[in-house]
Amino acid sequence: MSALDPDEVIARIDAAAFEVAKHLPFPVEVEADMGGTSAAHIELGFRTGNPDDPHDTVGIYPEDPNLIWWFEAIDANGQETWVTSDLNVDSPAVDVAAWIAGNARELGSPAADFLQSPIASPTPDGRPQGPRLR
Repeated sequence: MSALDPDEVIARIDAAAFEVAKHLPFPVEVEADMGGTSAAHIELGFRTGNPDDPHDTVGIYPEDPNLIWWFEAIDANGQETWVTSDLNVDSPAVDVAAWIAGNARELGSPAADFLQSPIASPTPDGRPQGPRLR
């Protein structure tokens, strides 16, 4: 699948990350991993009081020939949990968003806390605020 040139792979991942973020039931930030793969990934928040600590993150590694989605949850003690999916860069965004939302709820990701928040402020069409490029 990733027999494309690296810039084209990054562009496909970036487009997929932004499209998936639109379908999530909570606000997220989409960031480019400038210190690593340069591909966009979806930030789901941090579990400590320090925003410089690692965040729960979802993305696709451009080096992966199957371009599958992964989910990394990092608890307040720094314990990492990795989940990989059967979904790839070409999977429907709504399916990927459902997979992310399910894992966020199951793993207690900070983004899923938004669903419980009394101050959650959806857009006029009922969607959460986001995504944002950082």
